[in-house]
Amino acid sequence: MRTQDLGVPKLAYVVFLTLYTFVVLVKMYPVPRWQEVYVTVFIVTAGIEKCREISISEPVSIRMKLAHWFSRLWNLLDAIFIVSYLLAQPLRYNASTFRWGRSLICCNNMYWCVSTATGQIKHWRFTENLKVR
Repeated sequence: MRTQDLGVPKLAYVVFLTLYTFVVLVKMYPVPRWQEVYVTVFIVTAGIEKCREISISEPVSIRMKLAHWFSRLWNLLDAIFIVSYLLAQPLRYNASTFRWGRSLICCNNMYWCVSTATGQIKHWRFTENLKVR
């Protein structure tokens, strides 16, 4: 998810990435600490924003709105990783599935960092940003 897509101030997004990386690197406890709650709220808010984007898009029917929205690669990836993060949360609270939940959360962290970098990378020959469409 790119900050220009969300309208999120870049500092808030840097705080999100920092706390998310902290959550992944530090031991997870049975009760989530405030850093993990912040990350979860940020991702849920991003999911709500994506739903809003779909609802205000040009096509009339919901099927056409979804087809139009999912036609962009980053929208599809955002949806996959938001849903997988939300699925990982209940898994991490169960002792038998904790490793699966933590693994999903770690994979999500890599995605958020990579998606940020795609908006910031500049090729040495060209002055425009490289973007995946």
